[in-house]
Amino acid sequence: MAELEKGVKISHISNVEWDADPHKSLSAPELKEHEKKLMALRTRSLDQIPLMFSGEGYYRGYLLYERAGHKGKHAPRVSKAFMEVAKHYGTPKQE
Repeated sequence: MAELEKGVKISHISNVEWDADPHKSLSAPELKEHEKKLMALRTRSLDQIPLMFSGEGYYRGYLLYERAGHKGKHAPRVSKAFMEVAKHYGTPKQE
């Protein structure tokens, strides 16, 4: 049993430090088009974070999720005092 628990020896085909498929730098028009597409994307309003698996197997169970909201009614609220501090932070009105 101890022989099985030792693990598997990993042998590399090659040990190269450089990337075999490097990222190609974009030209100026391609970069502008890429940034335009990123700006058009909508931000996430809600994330589902898996908490635990309930059930016996992958075919007879389900995942329980926790929803973490970023916008709208799911988003965490801040106090009015914090809003006032944030509004005047870095201005001459800051005390």
